[in-house]
Amino acid sequence: MYKQIKINWVTIFIIHLLISCGNSADIEPIEDVENNGQIQTKKKPFAAKLFIETSMSMDGYDEPSAQVHDLRVFIAQMLNKFNAAEMGNSKVFVVNDRIYPHSQNTVGELAVTTQSIFDKSKGDRTKTDFKAIFSEISSNLGSNELGVLFSDLIISKPGTNYTNDLLKEDIEAYFRPIKDKKISTLIVKLNVGFRGKYYYEYTPHRGQLNPEQYKGKRPVYAIFFIPDAILNNFLTEAKYQPIRTGILINPHFSNSILFTERSDYGVFKYSIDEAKSNTGNVVVDEDPRFTTSNDEIHGIYARTHDNEPLRVVITSTFKNLVFDINELSDKSNYVVTAPIDGFIIEKIVIKQNIDSNGNVNIEYTLKATKQGRGMREIFIKMKGDFPTKWIQLTNSTLDSPVDANGKFSYQTYLFQGMTTGIFNSYKIGSSNREIIKININD
Repeated sequence: MYKQIKINWVTIFIIHLLISCGNSADIEPIEDVENNGQIQTKKKPFAAKLFIETSMSMDGYDEPSAQVHDLRVFIAQMLNKFNAAEMGNSKVFVVNDRIYPHSQNTVGELAVTTQSIFDKSKGDRTKTDFKAIFSEISSNLGSNELGVLFSDLIISKPGTNYTNDLLKEDIEAYFRPIKDKKISTLIVKLNVGFRGKYYYEYTPHRGQLNPEQYKGKRPVYAIFFIPDAILNNFLTEAKYQPIRTGILINPHFSNSILFTERSDYGVFKYSIDEAKSNTGNVVVDEDPRFTTSNDEIHGIYARTHDNEPLRVVITSTFKNLVFDINELSDKSNYVVTAPIDGFIIEKIVIKQNIDSNGNVNIEYTLKATKQGRGMREIFIKMKGDFPTKWIQLTNSTLDSPVDANGKFSYQTYLFQGMTTGIFNSYKIGSSNREIIKININD
């Protein structure tokens, strides 16, 4: 005996973090340009501002005599990709105790990878004043400007032995103006070559004590400050695809996380695998009751034996810069609400790690453990726990000892306190992250 089930609509949509507030984030920068005597209104092109930390703890990433070029090459590649995307005149700055113009302010000069990217003639290199740096970035970043800070994200506060909790409170206050200006923050972790002196951050007189020599891999971070008005463009438009893929396919790329109050930076594509699902043909369902501005409407006619559980296999496309693959592929990170059919996620498969658009494609197999009737809904959402596993693994509560064969190669001092402060400043909720919603009617 066969039972016919009609799935009136299957809408997969992503609610990431919180619902965006205010309308100013939705207004993209525009400008009037003259074309053959006619004034036309066009989107204003992005411009890039690069900020390179030059405190003493960063020296080992840029040691010409030791042929340590990983970070230098990555920055040069980013500059070139920004220019290829016509992102205006990219400007370069030095940061330590505050922000200074880089002496090699032209892209052509700085993109030469055989020369140092560090301008050590500016500022106080014995400390990194993140309060001043974040304040200047939030004050000076225009609505059409994307900022990128390259830093080891190690806090400097002479005479203070920080803890994660103490740092969390400070960073939350530092980042609130950035969030209030409707700027999203994307943190990209890289593991690159380091050779040179490592200065401990918690020592009272950091530059006066004997640093420890280290050679090996060390984490360093590219922090993207993206105005909400251009966030969708940066994450989705083909014009900026080389920038996105340039990050993801880089051999030193490790992880990334996006902090934002927006929820509408792209509806993610999906498809239903009919061969793997015990369903019939997929047809368009024109039922207007289930139509909204963001929905893709489909109808599925499923045939299943009475003793055979209903299975629906769905492939979803996620932005790999926004969502962590390890989180997406772990069934324990999801909560399924389907009391009538008792649906569970039977299997998750990474179909393609990174495609040409910098996305990751994931296949979900949904299995019903009971046989339901009538109209009912299935909700699948991620738990959205913070800190994520990779942030916990990256965190270190000790700034020493240097261990070339141990955790020092991938851990950053008080990274959890730094990222938790950012998380709290955006007031991100963990209960409304990603949702897959399915309505069934037999």
